[in-house]
Amino acid sequence: MTKLSALFLAVLIGSSATALAAEPKVWPFAEKAPRDPALGLLQKVDSLEVSVTDIDPKLVTIDVKATAPRPGYTDVTLVNRPGKLNDRIFAFELRGRPPQQPAKDVEPTEMTAGGTYKDAPVGEIEVIEIYAEQNCVAYSLAEKKTVECTTRVPQDETL
Repeated sequence: MTKLSALFLAVLIGSSATALAAEPKVWPFAEKAPRDPALGLLQKVDSLEVSVTDIDPKLVTIDVKATAPRPGYTDVTLVNRPGKLNDRIFAFELRGRPPQQPAKDVEPTEMTAGGTYKDAPVGEIEVIEIYAEQNCVAYSLAEKKTVECTTRVPQDETL
């Protein structure tokens, strides 16, 4: 095998592995499974970035930086949140599985969540809101900037 062939094969294998690892997730609102009661709200949303691809199929990428109350949270994910129909706001709760063993280090820890999602109703989305225990951060796709959260449901009275 020539050096050029070996290099081509290495690039092909590497790009295939990357493509497999980057498989888009199912849009959380399309999930029909009940919410996992073991997942607790994370403490705080620190930042939110949202983008939509310009090519078909359109993919929505949501990147969230957040704070967990303590180290050891796993399965951190965006869970669809009840809201008003047809308001063009898609609200999520940032949830994760708390550690089974109490942590000796009780300092809050930074985490990331989100990902790239397929099957999102891109034409229907105006705002994406991410809720945590202490706050909410929203991003307007129309304005392409962070905006104030506006969705309110009964459980928000403590926020």
